[in-house]
Amino acid sequence: MELLDKHLDGLLDEAEADELCRWVKEDPRHARIVTRAAMIHQRLRQVMRGRQLLEEAASLGASLDDAVILPAIRLEPESETAMEIAEAPEGMQSSPATPAFRYRYWRLVAGIALPILVGVALWSILGPAKPTGALVASADAVWENPAQAPRAGTPLPRGPLNLTSGVAQMRLENGVSLILEGPAKLEVQSETTVRLTLGKLTVSVPPNAHGFTVETPAARTVDLGTEFGVLVDSSGNTETHVIRGTVEMTPVAGSAATHLTAGNAARVGLGAISTQKIAALTGSFVQDVPAIDLVDVVSGGDGTTRRCDSGIDIGSGGILPLPTDRRAMGIALSRDIQGDGRFHPCPGRTLVGGIFIPHGSPTPDTVDPSGHQFIFPTTNNHAYNDLWPRDLAVLDGSRGPNPDVIGSVDYAGSGHRLLLLHANKGICFDLNALRTAHPDRQFSHLQSVCVNLNAHALRKKGAPISDRSEFWVFIDGDLRSHKLIHRTDEPFDVDVPIEAAAHYLALVATDGGDGFDWDVVSLGDPRLN
Repeated sequence: MELLDKHLDGLLDEAEADELCRWVKEDPRHARIVTRAAMIHQRLRQVMRGRQLLEEAASLGASLDDAVILPAIRLEPESETAMEIAEAPEGMQSSPATPAFRYRYWRLVAGIALPILVGVALWSILGPAKPTGALVASADAVWENPAQAPRAGTPLPRGPLNLTSGVAQMRLENGVSLILEGPAKLEVQSETTVRLTLGKLTVSVPPNAHGFTVETPAARTVDLGTEFGVLVDSSGNTETHVIRGTVEMTPVAGSAATHLTAGNAARVGLGAISTQKIAALTGSFVQDVPAIDLVDVVSGGDGTTRRCDSGIDIGSGGILPLPTDRRAMGIALSRDIQGDGRFHPCPGRTLVGGIFIPHGSPTPDTVDPSGHQFIFPTTNNHAYNDLWPRDLAVLDGSRGPNPDVIGSVDYAGSGHRLLLLHANKGICFDLNALRTAHPDRQFSHLQSVCVNLNAHALRKKGAPISDRSEFWVFIDGDLRSHKLIHRTDEPFDVDVPIEAAAHYLALVATDGGDGFDWDVVSLGDPRLN
């Protein structure tokens, strides 16, 4: 609309003119908007010219009667009404006290006022969209402009919403739920359309709002009855991941639409004319706010404070401060801890049930404080490094650029969380304690995205590299999820239901039986939703 205004005022430069032309061509609705705006612009110019003439006559001290008004209107007859009044027979131009004058006077008022009212009505259609929803929840949301940040329960502000970090959930008046993960830039254009230019967005569309559209620099995703996630990276490339239902994804530069169903995903590069199928990572999209952040719990928080300043000694359950100098970092990064076959409580972590190193012998390992046990496949009974709420190698600078990317998301970056379970490790979370800490929050699922992050190892020629690792999830000793991960496997979703009566959740990484070298089992944004 800003470019259109400049066009009507004759102020567009060449680049802006090209951008406006592209916008007009991409959708027939845009062409209709330009046509109607041009009509309104011309009509308002005519009305303002009439006002100017009336003001000039009044400044001369003349009375606003037929002798002044009608000749002025005759200079620019704008409607049949004005022309009819201007051409009225001389006998009809009677004194102000006659019914004939009053008739002509009100026709004149209508001739001037009606175009203004029509213009206002059309501008309400063409002008900037009014807020159509509100912020309903957030978790550690930091907005680029705090003065214009949305407030819970209040209408969304006009214009782009720039979320620096954290998570924010909005609900539009038609029931559409939008969950934005920072850093991200989103603009709600109407009840039926939003534009995402950076970041991650989870969209849940009720039946009455089918056809909801997410526009990005590279593609347009249209809901066909779904819940889906859209990711736009810093270069404008777009991914769509379908959680349930079906969507239609169309490149901006192309015309062929791709239908995606639940569990499928596609990518469109900026300027590309076709979509590319990719592995779906629906677990990387937040589907409920607020969630319990398990990385925060590892660092001593309550699941909402986003702490990352301490870790847990995997051999004893003791609390470890985050290394602050290079020597301490080097020691932390070279820790090789042999298991003792015991389950250790964590006295400094009230929300953590305990830790252990799976030894994989015929003797079972205890996986939670209730004494539930499980016999794991053979391991080397060693753990590499302790439990940290972030990748220390990134802080140390010993890993290359973007080493913690899962899919297209850098989980070492702002707004995301990463838990490295380098084999062999087991950690148990106390679900009852978490419920007590958050009586107003309910959770029913463990969700995350998982992969073996060993890209750095592949650049170290001659270094021993294990091909296999394994990831396990237990609830009260019952195995709920297990995945054998090969070195080159793609990331996968973790989505495990949690019953309301469940007490303990255990996450375990083992070495797959071929050594633990570079078995960097990694969880991106592990959380309880």
